[in-house]
Amino acid sequence: MFSFYDSSKSSTYRPNGSIYNVHYLDSVYSGFWSMDTIRINSLEIQNQAFVEVRSIFNLDYLSDKYDGIIGMSTRRMSKYGNIPVFPNILQNFPNMDPIFSFYLSQENGTSFGGEMVLGGVNPEYFEGDLEYMPTVNNNIWAVRMSR
Repeated sequence: MFSFYDSSKSSTYRPNGSIYNVHYLDSVYSGFWSMDTIRINSLEIQNQAFVEVRSIFNLDYLSDKYDGIIGMSTRRMSKYGNIPVFPNILQNFPNMDPIFSFYLSQENGTSFGGEMVLGGVNPEYFEGDLEYMPTVNNNIWAVRMSR
């Protein structure tokens, strides 16, 4: 069903041990903080702090179609003093464009839910020109909308 992270198989794992509990959407996740080198596709991100989730309190989680959660917060939004994933990626890859994008599939009955692109956009999923908008402030990913 899911493949799980096993810190005992990692030569770069560093324990933190701080307990973590968070209510996110309709679930409560409990675990502890760890640090390791993680890989997202071909990107190897060193010294990434993350939570090893050990329990999920939600009756429906077995039917959910995900095996992890990745936070895309800014450094200023980090409540725990850790470098969030995307700022850490930019620190590890300084030539990468500071852009990430999502495509969310609208097709029912398919296992492809969408994709996340780090450092750009996938032109396969839009036509025309993109309009880039500044964030409202540097703390959150929010843009001013006119409607």
